[in-house]
Amino acid sequence: MKVRLAFQLFVLTVLMSAYPFAQSGGFSGADITRTGVDFTEISGFFPGTPHTPEDPGQEGCTWYSEGAGIFTAWDHGGESNHFGHCLWAMYTAELTPGFWRIGLNAINRGSIKSNHWYPSFQVLVEIIGDTRFPQKKIIHVPASDDQVHHGYQWFHIQKTGIYGVTLTWLNDKSECFGSNSGGGAEECFDVNIMIDSVFMDRWRGWIW
Repeated sequence: MKVRLAFQLFVLTVLMSAYPFAQSGGFSGADITRTGVDFTEISGFFPGTPHTPEDPGQEGCTWYSEGAGIFTAWDHGGESNHFGHCLWAMYTAELTPGFWRIGLNAINRGSIKSNHWYPSFQVLVEIIGDTRFPQKKIIHVPASDDQVHHGYQWFHIQKTGIYGVTLTWLNDKSECFGSNSGGGAEECFDVNIMIDSVFMDRWRGWIW
């Protein structure tokens, strides 16, 4: 009995740690899924074509839609939310008591030089609702120009209720290489996160 209890405590510690679970490929089959455009609140959203005269641009911390996903151009301007970053989106859902893996499926809408240059999107996830303590964790999602990947963290929900899941993108990056003055063409790379979907999946293992 003592051995089993010790093992349960060990598993709980692992699940509740801040270690991010970054995975190749998209996550499917979750209990709750919200597409990128299913946000409840957002830092800024423009439904039209980016970079037109009507577009408020990044001074409005703006996201844009493409299919069922949302993407942004760069993280500058506007009122800061966390760590000097202003691009965020909130998704709501009814969650029940237990441990939930909460994360997102994402892809780059731009051009990444290499995995060494930009290995992963870093996204701060905050759970807003009736929790024992503020729950904020950083998720890492492998970055790719041509394939959706996912990342998640474990969160402990104690009471049934409507919770807000807020995502804030933390690590925008762009860089140019080469020089026209040297006779070579300048090559530029740009990271623009696109949220394909957000998922919430409750653990149903024997430990609970």
